[in-house]
Amino acid sequence: MRILISMLAVTVVAAQQTSVGEKLVKEGDCFSCHAQNGQSVGPSFAAIARRYAGQASSISQLSAQIRKGGSGDWGDVAMPPHPELTDSQARQMLSWIFSLKGGSPAAKPAAQVYTYK
Repeated sequence: MRILISMLAVTVVAAQQTSVGEKLVKEGDCFSCHAQNGQSVGPSFAAIARRYAGQASSISQLSAQIRKGGSGDWGDVAMPPHPELTDSQARQMLSWIFSLKGGSPAAKPAAQVYTYK
């Protein structure tokens, strides 16, 4: 019984982190360059999840890259830095992104067009 309750608590905490991560991604400017399942300016979140699946060090690496910006891993387009995010927030966002490993065509958001000046 105690094990079942512990497993349930872990599941609830993971679900809360995932929903917080999803909220942070959607409230930020992430969808300006990324799509959930399709190629955009940057790689899709599902492609990121597939590439880094099972790599324990990827959370720390990608969290730092979100906050500091970077380029070269997915092509020539640089990702701008997001220094306003804490390491914890970046990790929560990655938790949600990594949950998309399989991708889902039904979950594909509507196309958006952005104009930069």
